[in-house]
Amino acid sequence: MIGYVTLGTNDLERAAKFYDALAAELGVPRMMEEEMYIAWGTPGGPVG
Repeated sequence: MIGYVTLGTNDLERAAKFYDALAAELGVPRMMEEEMYIAWGTPGGPVG
Protein backbone atom coordinates (compact mmCIF):
# COMPACT_ATOMS: atom_id res chain seq x y z
CA MET A 1 0.00 0.00 0.00
CA ILE A 2 1.25 3.48 -0.84
CA GLY A 3 1.24 5.76 2.21
CA TYR A 4 2.17 9.01 0.48
CA VAL A 5 3.75 10.46 -2.65
CA THR A 6 6.05 13.48 -2.82
CA LEU A 7 6.29 15.54 -6.02
CA GLY A 8 8.45 18.59 -6.58
CA THR A 9 7.69 21.75 -8.55
CA ASN A 10 9.25 25.07 -9.47
CA ASP A 11 5.82 26.76 -9.50
CA LEU A 12 3.86 25.88 -6.37
CA GLU A 13 0.92 28.16 -7.21
CA ARG A 14 0.41 26.59 -10.62
CA ALA A 15 0.91 23.05 -9.28
CA ALA A 16 -1.58 23.74 -6.47
CA LYS A 17 -4.30 24.62 -8.98
CA PHE A 18 -3.67 21.39 -10.89
CA TYR A 19 -3.57 19.17 -7.80
CA ASP A 20 -6.55 20.93 -6.19
CA ALA A 21 -8.60 19.97 -9.25
CA LEU A 22 -7.26 16.41 -9.26
CA ALA A 23 -7.80 15.98 -5.52
CA ALA A 24 -11.34 17.36 -5.80
CA GLU A 25 -12.17 14.64 -8.33
CA LEU A 26 -10.92 12.08 -5.80
CA GLY A 27 -12.75 13.75 -2.90
CA VAL A 28 -9.51 14.57 -1.08
CA PRO A 29 -9.16 18.07 0.44
CA ARG A 30 -6.04 20.00 1.39
CA MET A 31 -5.02 18.96 4.88
CA MET A 32 -1.83 21.02 5.35
CA GLU A 33 -0.33 24.07 3.70
CA GLU A 34 2.91 25.92 4.37
CA GLU A 35 5.01 28.33 2.33
CA MET A 36 7.04 25.52 0.73
CA TYR A 37 4.50 22.70 0.46
CA ILE A 38 0.86 21.61 0.32
CA ALA A 39 -0.49 18.25 1.45
CA TRP A 40 -3.77 16.68 0.44
CA GLY A 41 -5.38 13.90 2.42
CA THR A 42 -8.48 12.63 4.11
CA PRO A 43 -9.34 13.87 7.62
CA GLY A 44 -8.36 11.21 10.13
CA GLY A 45 -6.46 9.35 7.43
CA PRO A 46 -2.92 8.06 7.80
CA VAL A 47 -0.08 10.56 7.84
CA GLY A 48 3.45 9.25 7.42
